[in-house]
Amino acid sequence: MFEAIGNAYVNGIITYLAASSGELAVAFMVAGLVLTALIAYTLGSLNFALILSKKMYGEDIREFGSKNAGTTNMARTYGKKAALFTILGDILKGIVAVIVGSFLMGATLGGYFTGLMCVIGHIFPVFYGFRGGKGVATAAAVILVVNPVVFLVVLGVFVLTVLLTRYVSLGSCLAAAIFPFMTFQFIAGKVPDWGYAFIFSFIMAILVICKHHTNLRRLAHGQESKFAFKKKEENKEPETESKVYKARKKKKETKYKISKK
Repeated sequence: MFEAIGNAYVNGIITYLAASSGELAVAFMVAGLVLTALIAYTLGSLNFALILSKKMYGEDIREFGSKNAGTTNMARTYGKKAALFTILGDILKGIVAVIVGSFLMGATLGGYFTGLMCVIGHIFPVFYGFRGGKGVATAAAVILVVNPVVFLVVLGVFVLTVLLTRYVSLGSCLAAAIFPFMTFQFIAGKVPDWGYAFIFSFIMAILVICKHHTNLRRLAHGQESKFAFKKKEENKEPETESKVYKARKKKKETKYKISKK
C-alpha cells in the first residue's frame, strides 16, 4: 500500500491516466494542470495575515506599518502571537498545495507547478483585491516539500544574511535568487520534467524579488528597517501598532495591574 501511495505521489494519478489513454493524453494533461492550478491558487489566496488581522482585530493589516500582508508586518503591528499564526498558516497552505499537486501531476511537474501557483495566489489573492503578501513563507514551505536539500541551502543563505545585516528583506531576496540555481544544480538531468521545475522555480524567485521592490529601493537609499533581535535593542522605525491593538493591550495591562492589587 505504501509503495502504491509513493508511486502515486512521485508519478501523479492524472499523469498515469494520461500515459495510458492514448489520444486523450493531451486532454488529461491539460485538465490536470488546470485543476491543480485552480486548487493551488485558491489555497494561496487564503492570506492569513489578512484573515487574522480582520478576525482578531477588525482591521486590515495593509493599512498599517509597511502595508504588506505578511508575517513581518504582522509582528510589528500586532505582536508575536499574530505573526506566529500567520506564518504557520502561510506555510501550511504551501505544503498542502505541493502535496495535492504531486499526487495529481507528479512530484516534479505537479509539485513545482502547484507551488508556483500557490505563491501567485498569496501575492495576488482573488479574495482580497489581488493585494497580498510577498510570498516568502509560502515559497519556503514549497521549497521544503519539493526539495529539502535545496531548502537547507536557501534557508542557510537567508539566516546568514539576516544575522550579518539584520535586513530580512535582503535575506529573502538573496534566498529567492539562489533557489532556481540550486534547483538546477540538484535536479538537472536527474529527474523527469526537471526543465519545468527549473522554469517554475525561476518564475517563483522573480515574483518574490519583484514584490520586494520597495524594500530594495529603501536598501539602496539606506532607509530600510533592520530586524531587532532583542527587545531592549533600540528600534529606530516609527511605531506601527494599530489603534485597536494598542487599546486592547492597554486594557489587558490595566486588568493585570488591578488583579495584582
